[in-house]
Amino acid sequence: MSPGKAMMGKTMSPGKAMMMKGTKSPGSATKPSKVKIVVTATPGEEVPPVEGSKASLTYKMYIEGTTLCFYVADDYELDGNTPFAHHIHMAPAGENGPIAVNLGAFAMEGCIANIDMMTIEHILAEPCLFYLNVHSDLTPSGFVRAQLSDYCH
Repeated sequence: MSPGKAMMGKTMSPGKAMMMKGTKSPGSATKPSKVKIVVTATPGEEVPPVEGSKASLTYKMYIEGTTLCFYVADDYELDGNTPFAHHIHMAPAGENGPIAVNLGAFAMEGCIANIDMMTIEHILAEPCLFYLNVHSDLTPSGFVRAQLSDYCH
């Protein structure tokens, strides 16, 4: 999905995110809902912003129980960067913060299991306090970033 492209009736802007709660499976009162989070990380959301870069990565993440799975959409732009790590950090827009969920060495897809349930609950309750950050050789502190909700600014 490219920045600014409409998805499920909403327009996605660069550096923005969308969160949708899934539904429980019929006949299964104990199965937790799957939550989908879509973020488009851009250089302008970094603190400080990365000037002059056209990089953009759209992540599609799914949280179910204590597992977070992700994949990077095919229409990404690295703009000369070689990503080496990605994380979910805890801080509101405009601030940097500590790593809350380590997604590990950069990969186009993966799953992180056994995340602390309090961390998951905090991300779901207050997504504006968390952001995705991707680190690269050219900008080790991060070359693209996106808060985990579209309503943070």
